[in-house]
Amino acid sequence: MPHTDELIERLARAATPLPAAPRPPVLFARWVLVALLYLAAVLACGGTRNGLSIQLASPAFLAEIVLLGGVVAAGLWGMALLSFPDLYQKRRLALAPLLLAPLAIPLFLCWHAEQPPAPLPTHDITCLLTILALAVLPAAWWIRSMRRLASTRLRASAVLVLLTALTLAALALRLSEPTDSIAHVLRWHYGPVLAFSALGLLLGRRLLRW
Repeated sequence: MPHTDELIERLARAATPLPAAPRPPVLFARWVLVALLYLAAVLACGGTRNGLSIQLASPAFLAEIVLLGGVVAAGLWGMALLSFPDLYQKRRLALAPLLLAPLAIPLFLCWHAEQPPAPLPTHDITCLLTILALAVLPAAWWIRSMRRLASTRLRASAVLVLLTALTLAALALRLSEPTDSIAHVLRWHYGPVLAFSALGLLLGRRLLRW
């Protein structure tokens, strides 16, 4: 026993204290800034779609854009809470990314109003590949950030990281791609976002192990 006590004392003296983790609001603010800067950089390089101001005058399109931004913000807030083992005593707020569900409302309204339906663009899988490519950098950044913290819900955290990064990429593409076909958007934008986000259930332990 004396040897054990001495060992514990030596380890305690040699240990380097770690800096306190930022509180969730601080993490959230930092990550929102990263998302805004990345979105601005993507749009500055690729440009916005022609007639974007006219599209934003459409209530359904504007609601879709606002809700996409809301999903990104909610995902970042959920990630900030999941960075702590006890979810910072705010377990219910970690479910904020469920704001994705109302996104179906303006999409349904747009689809219902398409009489006749808007023509499908000549490209299809290009949108999927673009979203995946645009999501790589923010996803890698947020994974790296969360690995430095203490999330104990690795799968849920990975799902949120992927959902947030992919939704940010989908938002950038929606603001730049000149298409009004809701069928195309559902099939090649939002469907893949949900499908690839689910990969976090399989990859969470590997991506966010600390």
